[in-house]
Amino acid sequence: AVFASPDVLVRSLGLLNVAPETGLFIVLPTLTAALYLAHGGCCVAFELCAPRMLQPIKLQQSKRLTRAMAIRAIRGSTINILLWLPLSSAALYAGVRAFGGIRFEQTPPSYLEVATHLFVFVWVNEVLFFNAHWALHSSRTLYRRVHAKHHAFSSPCALAAVYCHPLEFV
Repeated sequence: AVFASPDVLVRSLGLLNVAPETGLFIVLPTLTAALYLAHGGCCVAFELCAPRMLQPIKLQQSKRLTRAMAIRAIRGSTINILLWLPLSSAALYAGVRAFGGIRFEQTPPSYLEVATHLFVFVWVNEVLFFNAHWALHSSRTLYRRVHAKHHAFSSPCALAAVYCHPLEFV
């Protein structure tokens, strides 16, 4: 395995004199957003232009994505990604800096430390996601005012995953 500090990542992107945290909280979310929108846009275009080719692999085979639904998914997802992702990244960045920042070392962490952090992160993420999702479905008010927007598509598409209320996105 190759280990590189975020500083190396930032410099490899040509962004000299940038703090390593900037690479994690600005460069990576920006790249992720660009790739997500490009991939999702391609998937939506493919689904609109060649729906029969996708029919064998769709779970909901009788449902089709309409042009109006695609435009709604593109608009809503783009707003969430271009507006709420930077704002939530900035808030996370400020919070991390307030609590002492992130540890950056030239020597990589041990495999045990990496495995432990990965396991704890995945476990905490799953528990938090499950409970938040359960709360959104169990409360009529939360479902109606927040979560119903995410379930608005009868024929889900790639971009519909982040088509949601801003509170749910963050």
